[in-house]
Amino acid sequence: MEDIILTPFCFESIIMYHKLRLQGYNVISFFDRNIYLQGKIYKSIDGDCRVEYPWRCFSSKVIICKNEYKDEIMEQMLSFGYSNSNICFVNDFNFEMSNINIWRRVNVDSLYDIWGYSDGQKIINLKKHIRLANIIKENRQEQFWGQRREEYYIDNDGIHFIFYRLEIDLTSRCTLKCKKCCNMMQYYQNPKDINVETIKNDYSRMMEIIDWTDDIMLIGGEPFLYGQLREIVEYIFHEKNTSEKVGVIRIVTNGTIIPSEDIFETFSKCNVHVLISNYGLRSRNINKLIDELVKHNINYAVQDTTQWCDVEQYVDGIEEANDINFIKNKIDDCITLCRTIDSGKFYMCAHLKSLNDLQALPSEIPKCYIDIYESNVKESLLKYLKRDVHYFKACAWCNGCSKDMWDGMKISVAEQTSKPLEYVKY
Repeated sequence: MEDIILTPFCFESIIMYHKLRLQGYNVISFFDRNIYLQGKIYKSIDGDCRVEYPWRCFSSKVIICKNEYKDEIMEQMLSFGYSNSNICFVNDFNFEMSNINIWRRVNVDSLYDIWGYSDGQKIINLKKHIRLANIIKENRQEQFWGQRREEYYIDNDGIHFIFYRLEIDLTSRCTLKCKKCCNMMQYYQNPKDINVETIKNDYSRMMEIIDWTDDIMLIGGEPFLYGQLREIVEYIFHEKNTSEKVGVIRIVTNGTIIPSEDIFETFSKCNVHVLISNYGLRSRNINKLIDELVKHNINYAVQDTTQWCDVEQYVDGIEEANDINFIKNKIDDCITLCRTIDSGKFYMCAHLKSLNDLQALPSEIPKCYIDIYESNVKESLLKYLKRDVHYFKACAWCNGCSKDMWDGMKISVAEQTSKPLEYVKY
């Protein structure tokens, strides 16, 4: 009997999974392109089944379980390399199972783990903060493309901070030289690693300040180039506040490097989730990397990237920086989620971090970050997150990250340059 894959991961495919298993079919996985579902395992009395990226199982039968999206999903599966003969729709299967209550076989707790977090106490902590902060939308995709959720609340105990993501910069070294890197790595003439003790101290300091972050994301450059990666991961995993304040430890890679065996062992031990940015042929070792991650039972997700948006502003921004209404509208529209920690500084995004790091801004522009070691850091951070325009004049040197911007200004992905570019400073 042929192997079967169900796509996408949804209530319809879960019901189909139980029906097929009861009929003796071998369902090997769910396929879903949602990076926050990939790597999760649905557990039930009918067996365990992993949610995966649509990858390299071309001989398997693929059943599309969401009728309203069937044409779109069919097109996607064909683009991945599956043939028409191996793809069918859920309505093509008929079952005589009237005496069996399928819903009794569904493991609701497992679904809750997949769509939330696997650790019960973390779910309690997250829900507490969601309730108190009056988050507008819990669904990640709606949250990203819709309203921005609040990152703070105030009660009788003081100021509390909850973040979707905190990014920790490890290095500006990278294996690629992308002309339009939104983190501006293409402009670093002498890329360098961040001191390991600085990273540790900054992390522990942020754990004192915040109440929760969905993700701790280790970024670069290319994090696999960072020589003390194991040490940093182990420090974060064992830090006294991580278990109660961090949902996931995640690392982002471009799929060009296969790290050493001890890195895989550390990732497995510390429950690290690997997010692979798929840039096609430029991610030259993506297949081998996935094989190693599967071999070591490490959760991973593959993020297909077919287009980028050009966030860089190429004009003299002084006039715009001094236009308070312009800056206010820009930061109010911004939906970026990449709160970045680097060398004792908290930035609203990685682009601001690089503008400051490269000394690319005119001297009269105020600082665009918060010093996380200042004595009144919570009050300053609250003011920052409320988008006090004083901090964001540097945003005049960015095209913005609004929903409208993501609907336009598309550029090619990972177009390369042979050497670092010179940033034109004003």
